[in-house]
Amino acid sequence: MAGCEVGAMADFYFVRHAESAWNAANRLCGRTDITLSAEGRRQAVRLAERLRTLQPDAFYVSPLNRARETAEIIGRASGLTPIVDARLIEINYGAWEGKTFEEVKQQGAELYRLWDADPAAVAPPEGESGAQALARVTPFLEELAARYPSERARI
Repeated sequence: MAGCEVGAMADFYFVRHAESAWNAANRLCGRTDITLSAEGRRQAVRLAERLRTLQPDAFYVSPLNRARETAEIIGRASGLTPIVDARLIEINYGAWEGKTFEEVKQQGAELYRLWDADPAAVAPPEGESGAQALARVTPFLEELAARYPSERARI
């Protein structure tokens, strides 16, 4: 648009936690508080080395142990303490947590098919849909965008 200046925005990087034993077994973790596996800790150390050059201003983390442990390993390499925010907690898989995808399919093939086709709209039993998770995270992201408006900020 003529006469409109677009302000520079901060860089935001999203990192998933490193491997847990359940991830290695292809089990849905969701909000179940599983710790990192030994391989997950090695992954987090390697990731910390790669991210060190980004020189972040801050980083935020889910309250779950596997996410906090990953963030603490990265934090030690970058000199930052992770900031826990409950809105970043993993999606709630409800009755599916701890089960493999195959077990979920066996227990309810039609619901699994619907969820697999549209995870934004369909929630597992006692869980949350992708749209519900997004609604929980969006205010957090909007707050970050307002808090770190400059292109220098790296989150």
